[in-house]
Amino acid sequence: MSPIAYRARALGPLRAIDWAIPPGVSVVVGPNRVGKSTLLRLPELVMRIITEGVHDAFKVIFEGVPHLRNLGLPPSAPMTLGVAVDPSEWEIELTVQAGQIAEFPNEHLRVDGDAILWRKFGSKEIEGKDCRFPLHNGLLASLSDTFVQSVYASLDDDTPWAPPDMSDPDLITKLRQYMPSDAPDLVVYAAMRMTMMFLPAMSVLSFRTYHYEINHLLRFGSLHSSAMELQVTGENVFPLLRNWRDKPEFEERYEFVLATMREIFPHLGRVGFEQAGQTVTMKISDRRWPGATTIPIARESTGFITALLQICAVASCRRNGLVTLDEVETSLHPRAIRVLIDAFRRWAAKHDLRIVLATQSETVLDQFRDEPSQVFVLEPTQETSPKALTDLFSPEYLSQFSLGDLFAHLEFGGDSDEERAP
Repeated sequence: MSPIAYRARALGPLRAIDWAIPPGVSVVVGPNRVGKSTLLRLPELVMRIITEGVHDAFKVIFEGVPHLRNLGLPPSAPMTLGVAVDPSEWEIELTVQAGQIAEFPNEHLRVDGDAILWRKFGSKEIEGKDCRFPLHNGLLASLSDTFVQSVYASLDDDTPWAPPDMSDPDLITKLRQYMPSDAPDLVVYAAMRMTMMFLPAMSVLSFRTYHYEINHLLRFGSLHSSAMELQVTGENVFPLLRNWRDKPEFEERYEFVLATMREIFPHLGRVGFEQAGQTVTMKISDRRWPGATTIPIARESTGFITALLQICAVASCRRNGLVTLDEVETSLHPRAIRVLIDAFRRWAAKHDLRIVLATQSETVLDQFRDEPSQVFVLEPTQETSPKALTDLFSPEYLSQFSLGDLFAHLEFGGDSDEERAP
């Protein structure tokens, strides 16, 4: 199946985005203020539109609509958001009215470049060839309450998602259980096409290292929780690990976390959990200490808890999902960075994940010397972003250098307009 591509125009700091995220571990680099953090949150934005609606999604990701439009483009430039999985593409044109996103925007679903369903601005009807169907909300929002979430909920963590056979003559009949009974066949077909795009977008976790509540964790621990995914602040990490340890179906995640932590910190010994009331915390031992001495997690280093959070973030993602990590290198030794990325690659290959790192670190970039096509460059002068590094330089040229050195000398990912080497 083709990779899912996220598209945006004139949206916040992003001028023109066409971003097909490859399998495995990839990295995004660029200068400050170019929109790397916003780019990493595009998949989360789409997921929240599906699950929460457009207004709440933009409130969370962009903190509302002020400064939503890219100020470097003329006011006439359309502000759009889209998702594509070849041969299907969905696009919505965002219009701000009375301080919020207009309720019934322009919307298109195209297959092989031809519009099969669309909605005109302000209309409460979806239109297609010889077809009109009234909807109280957008096509995407209507499907989110029926087809997409119904199929998503039926999958478990070990279910590899695969698109249905579109040539199945009984497919429309099978799909009608998820759709209104009076929906035309074309709308049911469109629902299937949109599900093929949006179902992979549902398993998205987005973490920003600078939003981890590390000081709070070290001082006060975590509130008791039955969650199986790490919160974006990392606040539930201790009960999360205990839950993984105690449930056989999640034990692999727990073992992955401990094995990776011990590879980074070779003297890490036993790990235990303590609960007082509703507060859960963690205690550890070190093989260098005599006897069975343990210390509370509050005595550990910032680098230790940061590494723990990054590994738990990746382990939280279900099969076929996407994890984005902003500033993955924060507080970590270069060796810890190397171990983390190697572990991420193994876990991603085993669980069919896409893991995207945004970075300014030369050490992180140097881990991609053998995979320069997994490096994506975001620069302010690009017509369309981000560009694969191998689209800017030949693999032969890149093989002669440290990618971190090229980045540090502004050969790519900087504000400089100087001519690049061939």
